[in-house]
Amino acid sequence: MQRKPQNLRQSLRCLWRNDQGASIVEFAIVAPVLLLFLIGSLEYGMIFFVDMTMESSAGIAGRFYADLNTGNLSDTALIRQEFAKGTLGFIDENQLQITSAPLSAAAEAPTVYTLKYRWNFMTPFLGRMITGMDYIDLESKVTVLKYATS
Repeated sequence: MQRKPQNLRQSLRCLWRNDQGASIVEFAIVAPVLLLFLIGSLEYGMIFFVDMTMESSAGIAGRFYADLNTGNLSDTALIRQEFAKGTLGFIDENQLQITSAPLSAAAEAPTVYTLKYRWNFMTPFLGRMITGMDYIDLESKVTVLKYATS
């Protein structure tokens, strides 16, 4: 049986020596930092995944265009289709912006396709820490020279 403290000094001494609840206090201090690292790692992985998928889509489309083997698809439709296949439906391909511009006015001039995707951060706090904004713009370019096959 514990005896009751007689004065304030004894009360504080009892509290100082009592370590019940110390684990929950330590967890409350460490958990937000660990959660921030976990979400940051997940966020970075998703950004890397989208960026690599854009690069891959542009490359695949470039190979198709170089051979003029696109079937019935337009240039942007083919890139968008490859992007959708690469992301397995996890990322909205309608947010992918695709522009094309020839390098010169000549008929045989290479064409530069630019893919842009705005990634909105899962947590605005992380976005402001990394870029100062709630999003990051990802960009990929591919230059294609179409060969006439005969």
